[in-house]
Amino acid sequence: MASGSRAWISPRNKHSTCCPATITHYREALLLLKKASEPSGDDAVVSRLPELSSPVILKNLWYEIERLKLAPSWQLATGRSSETLAKYPDFVLVLVLMKAETFIGQHEILIGQHEKKGRISVYLIQGRIELHLLEGQVTHMGAGQLLMLDQALAYDVQALEESAFLLTIVGGAENL
Repeated sequence: MASGSRAWISPRNKHSTCCPATITHYREALLLLKKASEPSGDDAVVSRLPELSSPVILKNLWYEIERLKLAPSWQLATGRSSETLAKYPDFVLVLVLMKAETFIGQHEILIGQHEKKGRISVYLIQGRIELHLLEGQVTHMGAGQLLMLDQALAYDVQALEESAFLLTIVGGAENL
């Protein structure tokens, strides 16, 4: 290293030649950064990931679908992967990707947990699914279709082919 130039040495390095004041400033800066990134108010209760409750969120759904295909969950026998795109106290938006001939039952993660907590909508982006209501009604959905369900309606989802859909939960989402 050229004489007169300074290299950044982390205070964690036991061979550091930093003075105590530099270490103190480093720690204070880390604490300020940590505090600035922590959600506050309702957001603190809802999400540990502050970007999920940002005032403005813009996503490319086709990119997110391709990203879900790279997730470890997509390789499992269950054949599905999901990502929460937004989470506010009264609104949750989840992107779900399912392989053909896979099923999400009411007792399983993600979908069935929401039947008594809020109204939902399912917007099918691609593929074909069947939504089975516990009352015996079966709703077939194709790409571009939107389904809304009132509170307390339990349901299961079966993918007839590789499918991607947006699940929206409105109201009651504070318990999710």
